[in-house]
Amino acid sequence: MPVVAIGTCILIGWIVKPKLIIDEVEKSGCKFSRRSLYIVMIRYVAPALLVILLLKSIGVLNII
Repeated sequence: MPVVAIGTCILIGWIVKPKLIIDEVEKSGCKFSRRSLYIVMIRYVAPALLVILLLKSIGVLNII
């Protein structure tokens, strides 16, 4: 599961670009109020935390 989530973050954050997702949400008339937070989270924070989760789950990382 973490591998698929990391792949999704990379796909949306770097290949497809978050602007496409933001535009899709705003099509219905809703305002996407925290764009910059979403972009930072999907590009940097979520993949880093998911890698840590993956490493802990397979037993490679034994800190924390």
